Amino acid sequence: MRFVFLFLLLPGIAYSSCDQSQRQVYGSEPTASELYEATKSIDNGAWQDGEFGTEKFFYLGHLKSRGKTVYATYLSTDWGLSECSRITNRLIFFDKHKKEIAQYYGVQKPEIKNGKLEFPKGETGLSSVDIIYGLPEQLNDGNDIFPIDRAQR
Repeated sequence: MRFVFLFLLLPGIAYSSCDQSQRQVYGSEPTASELYEATKSIDNGAWQDGEFGTEKFFYLGHLKSRGKTVYATYLSTDWGLSECSRITNRLIFFDKHKKEIAQYYGVQKPEIKNGKLEFPKGETGLSSVDIIYGLPEQLNDGNDIFPIDRAQR
């Protein structure tokens, strides 16, 4: 009887794989959707349909860096063969023309408070990053220090 029950569950397991490709966009519109569309066209940006489970895109807001407006976004994608057990996170920055200027791979999702990136409390405590003088070569998210993954000059 256990064999029959297990056999009946197997088809459900096959259909719970991580290829549903559900996309979710958060943040004030229309800017959030425009930036997500820009994220679809960059290297290491949004994933192709069928290659992930859920992709969440967050428009965090805008900041000033070197006197220019910079849009801060966060992309979190779950994927993997074992029920989407892996997650890829990227903090991506765009200029006023919605062109990518930099990204950091693996960081926690910050919030924008008082013109700074505020990260949740991590293993090493709280972290706040001010980009008024430019994006840092390394960023501390409260858990670890992450180098800038790519920067457009």
